[in-house]
Amino acid sequence: MSEAADKKFGRFDAIPSIYLTMIARDKGASKGLGTHMMLDAFKRSLEVREHVGVYALTLHAYNDDVRSIYEKLGFQVFADPGQDQQDSKDETKRYKAMFISLSDVAVTFAEVENES
Repeated sequence: MSEAADKKFGRFDAIPSIYLTMIARDKGASKGLGTHMMLDAFKRSLEVREHVGVYALTLHAYNDDVRSIYEKLGFQVFADPGQDQQDSKDETKRYKAMFISLSDVAVTFAEVENES
């Protein structure tokens, strides 16, 4: 977690967040569908934030290529050594837990909207 978030939420066992379970696209498509789906997830997350107390959008990247894509969108890997379990037999522990604060989502969403 970022240092700012750790200072803000360090005293809590959980951080209020929206968990994004899966976004997928056909690898051969490359027509911007994945980006469109992420922008829609950003927009909906910001709408939810208007009604409930939520700090971040979270997800798991299932490999380094996907992690790289999410990092370009502003996601960060949680700073938790327990998350880096690439050799784990438990498949779910091999995924990288990532987050982006909804404040950063608002900035990213506004930048992308201005480019359109």
